[in-house]
Amino acid sequence: MDIKVDLVMWTYNSEKTLPAVLKRIEEVIPKQHINRKIMTDDNSTDQTREIAKAYDWEVHLNNGKGVNDNTKTALSLVTAPYFCSFEHDVILNPDWWQKISKHIEDPTVAVAQGVRTSTNQAFRLIDHYSNQRTDFGHESLDNNIAKTEEVRKFGYNEVGTPPMMQAAGLKWVLDRSVVSDHVRNSLWRNIIHDYEMSLYFPTPHLRWQNLKLLLTSPIRAIHMAHKTKYPLMLVVYPLDRFAIFFGTVRKTKKTRIKPNDLN
Repeated sequence: MDIKVDLVMWTYNSEKTLPAVLKRIEEVIPKQHINRKIMTDDNSTDQTREIAKAYDWEVHLNNGKGVNDNTKTALSLVTAPYFCSFEHDVILNPDWWQKISKHIEDPTVAVAQGVRTSTNQAFRLIDHYSNQRTDFGHESLDNNIAKTEEVRKFGYNEVGTPPMMQAAGLKWVLDRSVVSDHVRNSLWRNIIHDYEMSLYFPTPHLRWQNLKLLLTSPIRAIHMAHKTKYPLMLVVYPLDRFAIFFGTVRKTKKTRIKPNDLN
């Protein structure tokens, strides 16, 4: 597909993963399709901004504070009719552009993306198991190609946006055959990340959904442990489901991401 895209990424103290992530983006996305490379940084105290500039990315400071504002800042700078959004710790599948860009040719598709799996062994198995479940959404704000006009119309978050797009006759496509690496080697860091992300989406529907997943997690963990031959799953999976459920019910002062939170 002959299109021009802006690349956007939001960062905070990302120097450990950023060189590998940016190098892979250069290898995967043909230069002739790139309009701008836009990075918004949440006032990192390491070498994040210097690394980005070395790879010829524009660097802008977050207009607010935190990942919610950082995302909004990045997307407000997009000028191309299409954009690709990436997290600072996701290393793209080598076939990512070739496969994902084809989906966006469909006029009914507003966003297309692959899936990602953790580099931690236990969570890689969990992610693989989860990604095979077609009854459960795995939309995320990274490794995407999106139509700028549609995102500005509906907002950009993985909970509120897909249903609104679907109601308008548009699709958020998830290509499960394109698997990228989510660089999180620590078991504990994976659990903390899932907990932190759940803080942003404490809706009644998600609380109920995550409660059901928590209650059934011991049975699911037995199945996963048997299937993967990884006994530690008996502990890891229920613990992770508890962390996610706890995040959805905990009262917090964190800023929530709203469906139309793109200015």
